[in-house]
Amino acid sequence: MSESRLQQDARLEAARLGWHMWRNNSGAFEDKNGRWVRYGLANDSKNLNEVLKSSDLIGYDDTGTFAAAECKHEGWTYNHNDAREVAQLNFIMLVRRGGGRAGFITDASRLAEQCCRG
Repeated sequence: MSESRLQQDARLEAARLGWHMWRNNSGAFEDKNGRWVRYGLANDSKNLNEVLKSSDLIGYDDTGTFAAAECKHEGWTYNHNDAREVAQLNFIMLVRRGGGRAGFITDASRLAEQCCRG
């Protein structure tokens, strides 16, 4: 299953659970005046984005607790040598330390389990 399809299925599962989650597009582009415009949660600067990448889906669970889900294709495993995945894990751990739910998800039906509480 593609990550795009997983995101769609995870949002449906979130709704079934009484959660509210939205797609968190993140990136940067140069506008017509040559200024860089950054968008997405926790994407304040290039330096910050290199060490902290917010999750694909952002929202809250049925208790009002902050929730974040980083969607990965079926069969994916974490690679500590991949700087992007390390930065994604940094965001997940930041959310968990704050008492929120966050995690890498590979199966929408396991959203609540894979997005652990802090």
